[in-house]
Amino acid sequence: SVIMAGNELTTGSRVRLVGLTGRVELNEKTGLIVGESEDRLTVKLDEGTEIRVKPANVLQAIALEQDLPREIERGSLQLTKNIGNIKTSRPRSKHARFADEAIAEEIDESQAKFMKVQEQDGLHESGDEDEIENDDPPFSTRANEVVTIRLIRSRADKGVSFDLKNGFTHQVFFQENKLQTDEKIHEELIIGYVKPRVEIIYASGSLKPWFDFKFESKVDIRQLRKENLTHTNVIKSVENATKFCDYARLLGAVHAETDLPFEPVGELVGEFPAPRTAEELIEGTGNEACGGRLVLHHFIANTADSVRLALRLQTLVIWLIECGGCIEVPDENWHVITLYHAAEVQNRTVYCLVGFVTAYRYWAYDKFEKQIDKCRLRLSQCVVLPPFQRKGHASRLLRAVYHLARGNEHILDVTVEDPSPDFQAMRDVADACMLEAELNGGLAELLQGMAALVNIGRRFKLCMRQLRRLADVAEFHKAGLTDPTVDPETCTLEALIVLRRRIKKRLYHECLIQQGRGLVENHGHEQSSDCSGEGMALASSAANADEDEEAASARVWGPDGDPERRKESLRQQFAELYRRHTATAARVISVRRTS
Repeated sequence: SVIMAGNELTTGSRVRLVGLTGRVELNEKTGLIVGESEDRLTVKLDEGTEIRVKPANVLQAIALEQDLPREIERGSLQLTKNIGNIKTSRPRSKHARFADEAIAEEIDESQAKFMKVQEQDGLHESGDEDEIENDDPPFSTRANEVVTIRLIRSRADKGVSFDLKNGFTHQVFFQENKLQTDEKIHEELIIGYVKPRVEIIYASGSLKPWFDFKFESKVDIRQLRKENLTHTNVIKSVENATKFCDYARLLGAVHAETDLPFEPVGELVGEFPAPRTAEELIEGTGNEACGGRLVLHHFIANTADSVRLALRLQTLVIWLIECGGCIEVPDENWHVITLYHAAEVQNRTVYCLVGFVTAYRYWAYDKFEKQIDKCRLRLSQCVVLPPFQRKGHASRLLRAVYHLARGNEHILDVTVEDPSPDFQAMRDVADACMLEAELNGGLAELLQGMAALVNIGRRFKLCMRQLRRLADVAEFHKAGLTDPTVDPETCTLEALIVLRRRIKKRLYHECLIQQGRGLVENHGHEQSSDCSGEGMALASSAANADEDEEAASARVWGPDGDPERRKESLRQQFAELYRRHTATAARVISVRRTS
């Protein structure tokens, strides 16, 4: 409770706002206290918005008629016989709930309708106090919750559908703050519509796309202007983000596309059994011996058909890869490998996209053999559609890239552009299992010196940076360190102590070198490309780092760096490296036992 002016203000007290300087338009407005923290009160105004203010900015107000003693339950509020002492649970919605319809009648009809629909849908359920403080603006809906992508194989097919709750809709939907034009706000929001729905439908084979935007009603523009907002132009936002794509004008065009015979673009480079249908593939069930097939095709994006498919694939990148840039085609250096599920339906073969990978070929100098006629394959994008994830398809695509590189003597190795932590973890396991299975001495051959590393890299098209990571995995594997839950700083196992000292010494020198080159430490996450500063693990380019991170790195690893902070940084880096590499070593042992 907050004691002020002889009155006790508690959760449920009716108050009036006064003395606000940042939001002067809210002065003299009334509402209910719905939450309190150490030095702030959360007030839900009669118009439906919530604001966090200091106790000095509220005065107890006269109760409205609907606040008089009576037993009602509306939304999450439960009124009792004590005026100004409303006992409440945490609000179940970020948007307004009205204690009585009399309050709603005083607000614009469009606003009241929006609030009620949001309450009925149960959208935007609140979490902790921070979530209340950083509340979405009124009349907004989270785009991640209303955007759906569907791949259909025929007119009657319901298709493979997935939402974008873990997608990156902020790359498509955002609004500028007109009062602060230098800042982009309201990301991942669709503003100004009641029950908006965005659906993108693809022909599952050719990926001919069509998208539709529906809503129940629009919020009155006058209400939006009061909040300094405008309606989100959903159609224009999607078209601007994917302006290179040939969207169909009518859904019937996509249906007609599914009626046509389709064969994947490019050369067949791999085929293996799969469950009978795409739905069974999602569930991981079915008879794999007699089911459909999973097929891998490779093509170069330099012909009309290949360019068309490559651009359609890029529309998925926008939604599924954070900061994903689209490839520029036609270009004979862009290689694309697609993974389709093929099934026999009504005496014809239908295909459903599972995932794809893109790689760019560029010139490279072989510094070991002093050859200038070499090139590299840089893996740029790897996408597996959400319904098919965590079933080994990403590693299949990665192995297909290695297979492509091993078939060309001019390709020096395969690198990865800005690998995410999840992709790097998958890559470590896939590469380690490959070497353990195909090398006579297993991973232990990586510990036989630089000449052995170079030879293995030439044979399997692995870059030196990745080989050094795998050599670390081999060290943990050899020492039997396969438990990532152990604290590497307190463990007294002799093998771990020796490894810890040696790896920290290497990390120490690498961080000093990186600081001299303008690079920033990244606590164990490999974010930069394999080909930028080979061997310098655990770093990311300063061009992609925030200024405060650069300053923090300089304070630690600069000429006047604090020794204690360096020790702490090394402890964090080694702990992350230990967790990842021991998990990889454990996976290698598990695969070896089951094979």
